[in-house]
Amino acid sequence: MADYSHVISLKPDAMEAWYNRGIAFLVAHQYDRAIADFGEAIRLRPDTARAYCNRAAAYMEKSDYENALTDFATGIQKDANLPFCYYARAELYLKKQDYQKAVEDLTQSLRLKPDNPVGLVERGQVYERLGQRENALADFNAAAEIDPHFAAAQEAIKRLTQDKGHP
Repeated sequence: MADYSHVISLKPDAMEAWYNRGIAFLVAHQYDRAIADFGEAIRLRPDTARAYCNRAAAYMEKSDYENALTDFATGIQKDANLPFCYYARAELYLKKQDYQKAVEDLTQSLRLKPDNPVGLVERGQVYERLGQRENALADFNAAAEIDPHFAAAQEAIKRLTQDKGHP
């Protein structure tokens, strides 16, 4: 953070420094400071979709779901090819128990990054909550195919196949 602050003091219009310091604040759970830095990055370069999506993640951590949804929508509008935006917004929908929207965003995220076993397991878990066992099992199997040692996928497969009397 100190290095980014130094760059900002020398060059206040260095958008990447504002953005990267925002990431550092986000990781350090300093959400208000992250929101402010992402806001400055957006002011300097309004087309930076990832700044909107990361600011949305900071808002989400503060349970400010309305601002988070607005920023996720803006980020996705500016660049529909950022899997993180869809994945993070799906997490917000899960917190709100809007499982259908969570599935839609996880599906978009996986369309962009299909080799994400964590995303597959999460979507499988949502399908399971929705009572869509076959879709859930397909996602858990796909995740296990990508990473055969992924315990969450293996446990889910075992649970679903044993629940239905399968070996």
